[in-house]
Formats: sequence, C-alpha cells, structure tokens
Amino acid sequence: CSFKNQDGIEQICAVTAPTDASTLMTPILSEGNWIMADTEKEIVISDELSKETGWQTGDSVKLSVMGKEDTFHVNGILKEFEKKEIYFSQALLKTYVDESAQTFSVKCITEPSGVNARAFYRNLISVLEANGVCAIAGENRTQMKDVLFNHFEVTLNSCLVVSILLVFVSGFGLSASMSVQAEERKKEIGILKAVGGRRKDIYKMMLTEGNILSLSGYLITIPLSLATAFAGCQIFGRYVFDKAIQFDLLSYLQSSGIWFLFSFFVCYVVVRKSAKQSSRLTIKEVLY
Repeated sequence: CSFKNQDGIEQICAVTAPTDASTLMTPILSEGNWIMADTEKEIVISDELSKETGWQTGDSVKLSVMGKEDTFHVNGILKEFEKKEIYFSQALLKTYVDESAQTFSVKCITEPSGVNARAFYRNLISVLEANGVCAIAGENRTQMKDVLFNHFEVTLNSCLVVSILLVFVSGFGLSASMSVQAEERKKEIGILKAVGGRRKDIYKMMLTEGNILSLSGYLITIPLSLATAFAGCQIFGRYVFDKAIQFDLLSYLQSSGIWFLFSFFVCYVVVRKSAKQSSRLTIKEVLY
C-alpha cells in the first residue's frame, strides 16, 4: 500500500495479514489492541512506522491499497523496531487484494540448543518442502559473519599450504641458481682472497647478502599480498555470496608469519650452503 507523509511525499509500505487466530504469531503491542477477524477497516502499525509518520492509536489515516484509496483506523501499535509495516486482518485484506496477488509466508524463529544448528535448519527445510512449502533459511548477522569468515579462513589456509609447497619446490631452483651465481663470482672471490680476505669473512658476506635479498623480496611481497587478499575477499565474496567475505587481518598476519618463517628457513639453508662452497674456494681455483 502507499500513503502520503507529512511532507506530502508518497511512500510505499508493506502490508501483512496474519492468519486469523494463528498460534504462529504472538503480537506484543506497545499500545492499543490487535486486529480481530471481524474488525472493519482497523489496522495495526509497527512502532517504526509510527515514529516516522507520527500516527498514534485512534488516528484515522488514508491509505491506497492496490490502487483503492480508503480511510483506516489505527487500532494499535506493534513493537516492531526494524520494519515499517501495516497489519490487516485476513478478511480486510481480501476486500482490497485479489487472492492471486497475495503471497503467504511463515517465519520460523528458532533457538536450538544441544544440536547442530545448520543440520536442524536443513531438516526443517526438507520437511517443509516435502509438504509443498517453499522454505527460505534465514541467518542473523552473527551467523552470516561466521560463514563468511569461515570461507576466508579455509581459503587462506589452503593458499598457505600451496604456497609452502611452492617454496619447498622453488628451493631446488634457488639452490641451482646460487651455484651458478657462485661460479660467475669466482674471480670476485679470488680477488678478496688475494687481498687478505679470510674464509670466514667471505662466508659472512655471502650469507648476509643472500639473507638481505630474501628479506627484501618478502617486504615487497607483504603489501602486494595484502592488497590482493583484501581485493579478492571483496570481489570473490560479492560474486559468489553477494556479500564481501569477512577479511581478518590477524589471521592474515599469522599465515604470513608462518609462510615467512618457512620461506626464510629454506632460503637460509640454500644460501648457507652456497656461501660455504664459495668461501672454501682457493686463489688457485678461481684465478688460474
């Protein structure tokens, strides 16, 4: 239905008509009385709608229902602080809305204890659908947040495992490239030996250089991976769930720390091995 507010602007509002004498809904009113089956042109409005329009119990208001304009009497105000709704009786609704234009729904609000909530909801939906009732499972904000965070955590841990395996495999390639680099720097090592460089000094120099390169690469990777992870949560979440996946910075930092420790360990082992081989070279081996 629609109505004009105090500024003369037309607004649209949902109309709900609970089944007469229904036990599925126990209305809690802040004032007035609930609508009865035999009441004529009496309505109940939500507390949120009352605050916006200024309507009170006993007021007469003009509403346009499916193009039919009429005057209704506010019989009560329901304690509903989220939705702006108007409540009709079933009989009153039928006088304005054809049966073909009506939709029927049942809201199930449950608080299961001692059972798996998701399994409980799935079982409830199966029973309803078996009886020809189209069921929609609702979740509150906390449940939705947990679901989105779980998707983020699973994806993050999966990527962590894959990246650790890649680091392990790339360690072999790094070892080969360090051997080639040591071969190319033979003359440099020979000159250091000739001017009095000790084996220990050359070892420390090669080890420090390799570790600095490793840390530099990691410092470049941090902002790139952070931006990619955050953007991935936004894009992938909205594409699959129509809502961004919950990005948790603490979990990201923990996973990044684990990856850093493992990758640095692999790099340190490879660089240390190459540095030892380079420091053991003699002047004769590298210059002649």
